[in-house]
Amino acid sequence: MGKKIISQTIIFVVMIGLIVGFSVIFGSENTLIGVTTITAVLMLLSKDFSLNPLSTALKLICFNVLMGIVTFIAAKNVWLGIPLNFIFLFVMGYTLSYNLSSPSFVPFNLQYVFTLSTPITIAQLPKRLIALAVGAILVVLAQVIFNKNKISKQGNTVLVGVCSGLIDKLALLEAGKPFEELEQKVQQGIGKFRRFVYNKREQDFYLTRESRIKLDLSLELEKINDAINELALQEDAVRILNDQGFKEDFISVIDIVKGCLEKEENLNQLDESFSTVFDKYNAERNTSVFQLKVLNSLSFIKQSLYELKELDKSKYNAISKHEPIPANYQLKNIYIKSFQSNSLKFSYAFRLALGITISAFVVGFFKIAEGRWIVYTVNSLSQPFYEKSKQRLKDRLLATIIGVIIIGIVFSVIKGSTARTLTLMVISYFLSYNSAYRYTTINATVSAIGAAALYGNTFVLSLDRILFVATGAVLAILLSKFVFPYKVEDARKDLIDLYDKTIASQIDIVTDFLQKKKTADEAMKNEILRGNMIEERLLENEMNQEDKNLDKYLESQRSIAIGIADLYRWIKRHYVDTVFPMEEKAKIDQLLADKEEISYDRIESFINNSESTYSLSSKIAVINYIEIVTQMNRVKRLKASCLI
Repeated sequence: MGKKIISQTIIFVVMIGLIVGFSVIFGSENTLIGVTTITAVLMLLSKDFSLNPLSTALKLICFNVLMGIVTFIAAKNVWLGIPLNFIFLFVMGYTLSYNLSSPSFVPFNLQYVFTLSTPITIAQLPKRLIALAVGAILVVLAQVIFNKNKISKQGNTVLVGVCSGLIDKLALLEAGKPFEELEQKVQQGIGKFRRFVYNKREQDFYLTRESRIKLDLSLELEKINDAINELALQEDAVRILNDQGFKEDFISVIDIVKGCLEKEENLNQLDESFSTVFDKYNAERNTSVFQLKVLNSLSFIKQSLYELKELDKSKYNAISKHEPIPANYQLKNIYIKSFQSNSLKFSYAFRLALGITISAFVVGFFKIAEGRWIVYTVNSLSQPFYEKSKQRLKDRLLATIIGVIIIGIVFSVIKGSTARTLTLMVISYFLSYNSAYRYTTINATVSAIGAAALYGNTFVLSLDRILFVATGAVLAILLSKFVFPYKVEDARKDLIDLYDKTIASQIDIVTDFLQKKKTADEAMKNEILRGNMIEERLLENEMNQEDKNLDKYLESQRSIAIGIADLYRWIKRHYVDTVFPMEEKAKIDQLLADKEEISYDRIESFINNSESTYSLSSKIAVINYIEIVTQMNRVKRLKASCLI
């Protein structure tokens, strides 16, 4: 708690300092640019633009300066504002809205409506454009400072936490205790790490050399986690876990993995621990399915750690672009495909542009004092999903009323502009501890009405604020409901379809390698990342929390995606005909038939029978193939019910 108070206080002081600095340097008419710059810095830290800071800075400067010119002209002439506002806002909303990653549009939308609603003279324009350029530079500087080594610092910490979670799960399993809460933490850690990697791609496709290695490592940690979950369902789970001292062997190796992630010099301890364990179980004839799965993952982890050991730290962020970007990852193709009224990007961009264009025209044409709150409300309530717009409407109206009441009470007791200003800062500080939309809106209402009412009529300003918010809310909700509406179930269908295409793309990659020896390592990694992001987007919708069919669907899809990626790596490492002869495939297909699952006993009797000549690596390849086929059988049955 103490750390949170300290960090929150530091952030608040820096925010106030930056806002005051913008006001002093660039004038009070540009104070809100300081606000949007802070918003952009904080929100965009979840992204990662640190690979090419100079290029990013130039693009962002041009974007901000163009925005300043467009809003200046639109504010001066309401008729010119109609095409200018609509075109710029549509392009901005279309480009910055999201399908999978977190949105980027919030700070830039705010900056647009703030600059549009704070008109300036032609003499003040250069200073505003400089303020916007400085804001862009600050955003990129924050990226360089906080995100340059994000995978090494924050990413390693997350992966160490995942390793510790796996060890703790085994302890709980052995004690016969549930581990649902720990399972959730492990999954969240894996997902968090992959978001880091997803956001640190060049051209939304190419991964850094460090990211490539550690993404592979995260895949194997996830496979070990899944193996532990499957083991927990077996009647003799504890016996299997401790057979031949396997638990102690696993913990000894995973501790080495943790140590390598915590300190690079520990990479020199790899050889002895891994080799001892692999030699032991390669010589053992009757190795369990659980042990084989874990050994499979540990072998890949060993390979990844060796690659990391051989990689010079100065080349962690190096990128190889030998592999061409597939058509489905090229931005121009993504934008062209989404340019239709039933897509998320198009529907959101169109509604945003239309709503702000209409409200800005009405406010400007009728010269409505304080009418900017209509524009602000339309911007805030224009959301990609109709359901989110409705929820925000309730929160915003309630928050506005609460904010008005707070100001009414405070200003009736406290007199004098200095005392009132200090009181507003204190209220804003305490409200900043909760980042939920309702509380940020209360904070904005208190600050806005309080600042405007320091020397004015609080009651009139409060009534005006409520009226303008209600007007903007009605316009935004009408547009969300009737103009290219996009609902949660629409996103659900689109995302499930995209997940199916992701799996199909993985299968194509494996097929191309088998038939043409064509490698696509970067594409395979991107498909894994995309699957992870699809799953997060599906699960974050409130309506899906109790959807058991969706949970089963995602579990199966995740298992298939990781299994295919693992099989691809095995085929690349070993000559396919010696590891997995095609005549053996026919036997396995006959064993599986149309089954959605197969018991450990049947798998073990198949690979450990007296006539079998499978090596350790062959057994692992067989298990991978069995898992993929059974999970795909399960998905066929789940998909139809999941889309209803």
